[in-house]
Amino acid sequence: MLNGELTAVLDAEHCDWFIISANISPTTMTNRSRLGVFLVPSNSDGMSVKAHLRIDGGRAADLTLKNVGVGAEYLLSSVEDGERIILDALDGAIGAWCAEGAGLLIGLLDRTISYIRERKQFGKPISQFQAIRHRVSDMLVLVEHAASLAFEVAKALSQRSPGASALAAQRKSISATRWKPSPETQFNSTAQ
Repeated sequence: MLNGELTAVLDAEHCDWFIISANISPTTMTNRSRLGVFLVPSNSDGMSVKAHLRIDGGRAADLTLKNVGVGAEYLLSSVEDGERIILDALDGAIGAWCAEGAGLLIGLLDRTISYIRERKQFGKPISQFQAIRHRVSDMLVLVEHAASLAFEVAKALSQRSPGASALAAQRKSISATRWKPSPETQFNSTAQ
């Protein structure tokens, strides 16, 4: 039986199946829970899907599972492999989000440059003002950094190899995507 809640599952209202990780009862020898990865039909008894709009206009849903019965045939992994499968999926998701974010930033920078070339103030395009050029230059550095991080994550994901040291190096590379710019380089729309 599966019980629990999952929040903000992207596009869940359109899914026929869900891949859900769940703690499996602890063994008497280790007294430690193990992760199982289950394939669960969306129309299972005890499962409810409450859809909602995300702030970016996309769709998501909250799933509630109350005594959802799943047999052994729905277990996608051995309990020994459950944690590895979840971590691999998270790494892949981080890679996808990095690539998406870098692509969005590149698009925003392109639109910003187009706008400052056409917007006029005091009879000339604002792209000719030194302060604006400095801002765009700072933006370019941050965009390039984001794109480089996305590339590094993609490279780490494509070079997966077995072994604890290789996995540790890969996770370290993927963790680098959590970099945040310093307050001095962040855009502040309230600055005068």
